[in-house]
Amino acid sequence: MKPDSYDIKSKIGVIFQEIAVFEELTVYDNIDYFCGLYIKDKELRKEYIEDAIELVRNRRI
Repeated sequence: MKPDSYDIKSKIGVIFQEIAVFEELTVYDNIDYFCGLYIKDKELRKEYIEDAIELVRNRRI
């Protein structure tokens, strides 16, 4: 599979056994990195990332 095989990647799910984040990256950049594995369109990724961060920001425990 090539890195730009987005059609195939959209049909494959990945569940990591351990939390996978890059500590040197921001929250936004970490989400963008992993989202970029599946979504090529940068503007759509940006929208999804901002929505996800806002959802978590507004969550009450």
